[in-house]
Amino acid sequence: MKQIAKLALMALLAVTAGPSQGQTPEAKADLALLETRAAGDPLMGQVWVQLRSETSARSGQSVLRIVETLSGIRQTRDGALPLSYRLQGQVQAAAIRAQTVAEILRSDLNGDWQVSREELVASLSHANRGGGGEAATAFLLGDADQNSLLTTEEIKASAEAMLPVLSGRRGMDVGARLFDLDDDGILTQSEYDRVIAALQR
Repeated sequence: MKQIAKLALMALLAVTAGPSQGQTPEAKADLALLETRAAGDPLMGQVWVQLRSETSARSGQSVLRIVETLSGIRQTRDGALPLSYRLQGQVQAAAIRAQTVAEILRSDLNGDWQVSREELVASLSHANRGGGGEAATAFLLGDADQNSLLTTEEIKASAEAMLPVLSGRRGMDVGARLFDLDDDGILTQSEYDRVIAALQR
């Protein structure tokens, strides 16, 4: 009888103690999901490899701190979560486009929503004019028909072409996409916590 009670107690302790490695089955499943997501996208793969190597190399440091440092994503205490990263990306892209178009149109001296080579040269040579790099780059890249006139359509195309160069948000975007386990465009606190648990040793 004592033997049966002892075995029952040991079985109960094994069930309540959970996995010996400190990671729940859910965390292991989330780890596998993260690895699958990272394998399907080169940018997410780069972030994932860096995260895994940093968390392995610095086992004494908090996984949370490493994730925050590498991804730029902060917890709710800083007001960053939930993060609608797709919408945020669209808003930031629109702001960059608007700024680029405004910079180009600073060389539209006669107000016809086009920039001629003469207007560009005159505006860039003006003594009090600062910057102008975007306008010059847009002109060089955007004058598709090479008629020395940047039309409204060419200005729009130039702003779109320059967007990837001027956008500096890659780390946060990629980390948010990787951590968004249900891929709905919103990184929630729950998903963030699941990533942290999956990365725990």
